[in-house]
Amino acid sequence: MFFDWFYPDYFQIINRSLSAYFDDDTLVLTTFKFLKELALNRCHRLRFDTWSISGLIVFKETSLILIQFLDYTDCLKNKILKSSNIHREILKFVTIISQIYINMVNGGYVNFAVCEYYSDDTFSKLTQGVLKMITSLDKAAIKSY
Repeated sequence: MFFDWFYPDYFQIINRSLSAYFDDDTLVLTTFKFLKELALNRCHRLRFDTWSISGLIVFKETSLILIQFLDYTDCLKNKILKSSNIHREILKFVTIISQIYINMVNGGYVNFAVCEYYSDDTFSKLTQGVLKMITSLDKAAIKSY
């Protein structure tokens, strides 16, 4: 019921607020935490199966937001550091984006063969962005953390 109420009328608030405030870490992280919970299908509480259009909508909309953020920050390479604390500045985004990605893949929302059949490259773009983000991290800084 929540999703039927929330989408499509109020979901655009997320897109508009993020596009206007991509540089505000607090807003971005709060929004990503909401998306993480929305994509989490713990005990099938959302009941979005692969045949449900609502599951596909959750997957597509969340993926597009993450792809847009990763493109904007060039997979967090262009993220402006305000302090020398790498966790406060970068790793918190890596953690939340990875959790959202895992929740979307494990949620069972999309039959990925359908994406390939319709030539939808959202999943491949998202996977490439997440892997590029993870592999572009400074390994020495992570080890020191």
